[in-house]
Amino acid sequence: MKPIPCGLASDAAAPVLDEAARRRWLQQLEDDRSRFLLRHPFTASLTLHLAVELVTDPRLPTAATDGRRIYFNPDFLATLDAEQRLFVMAHEVWHCVAGHLSRQQNRQARRWNLAVDHEVNWLLVQDGFKLPPGAVLFPGLRGCSAEQVYSALLDRSAQDLPTSFDLHELPEGIGQPMDGPLRSQWQQRLRDTLERHRHQGDLPEGLARLLDHVPTDAQLPWRVVLRDFMLGRQARRRGWERPSRRHWHRGLWLPDLRPDGLRLMLALDTSASTRRLLPMFMAEITALLKVEHALELTLVECDTHIRRVRTFRSGDDLSALAGMRLRGGGGTDLRPPFDLAAQDPPDALIFLTDGDGRAPGQSPNFPVMWVLPELATAPVEWGETLILYKEST
Repeated sequence: MKPIPCGLASDAAAPVLDEAARRRWLQQLEDDRSRFLLRHPFTASLTLHLAVELVTDPRLPTAATDGRRIYFNPDFLATLDAEQRLFVMAHEVWHCVAGHLSRQQNRQARRWNLAVDHEVNWLLVQDGFKLPPGAVLFPGLRGCSAEQVYSALLDRSAQDLPTSFDLHELPEGIGQPMDGPLRSQWQQRLRDTLERHRHQGDLPEGLARLLDHVPTDAQLPWRVVLRDFMLGRQARRRGWERPSRRHWHRGLWLPDLRPDGLRLMLALDTSASTRRLLPMFMAEITALLKVEHALELTLVECDTHIRRVRTFRSGDDLSALAGMRLRGGGGTDLRPPFDLAAQDPPDALIFLTDGDGRAPGQSPNFPVMWVLPELATAPVEWGETLILYKEST
């Protein structure tokens, strides 16, 4: 699936694999899959949706998938031991599950392919798989999403980039492109597999931690946060040109906010890199709207563009918010909400994001609060910073 030239002419004659050798390899791969089900039942059960096909075409020198089959070059298989063959199977199926091709958007293909390989490989290493030769893993970026890894790779020259073992774009005549219905089918397969396995205690370690530590309740006392935020705004004539990296004090009692209420704009980063954070962000939004104070909140959903703008007020029925299907899932640009806010400046703009995107170069004339997950950093050196913890401390 990776669009990196293999250095061979596309019209080179494919070597012939005799029938006996083909049967041996297919039997070996089925035996591998049986062991796979015993050792890694969650991931192995997903691979059962992929047929195995041997390909001797020199344009596919290693392995690839189109979401329907896993394609193996027998010469590549011969270089792997049993543990590494399991890794390759798992690697290919997680490309399908994670929707990596549809998440590429307009990103550079080579850097994106390395980023998604890292995301998959880090998950598999956590689950005890053995890396094969050429598998990509950036030690300093462990735990980062593909979008975060891609941003980090933009600072590296092409000469400093590694290559990987599998292809991310199939040669002409092999397989079919993964379309929308097939991507939806893979998402349903993942949901079904999660339902079967999460109560059996055999989820991959990285996936289990991801599922178990996304909080469903708000972490922040928003009434206190807003008081501190707005009173701090009034107390500092210099405004918001310098960042505050401190954590907000919890339980701090301050006088009421101004009696005529607050007009807040809340920008929600709905890009692909925040998909795992959205339940945590939505819990905070719901809690913010429950503040016992006159509050008008303009909610802006944005990835590379503003996808939707809705206005809520304290006391509104929040059932519409709870059932709202968020719009986005593309790349990240943090600037559009600031352009919108500049047309009718709010009392403050609160931005829930992972911080991975371009932001305005200068501080606006209204206060800004960046609400970020643990280990993330604000994209600019202005505004207040508030950290959300994935785990209670």
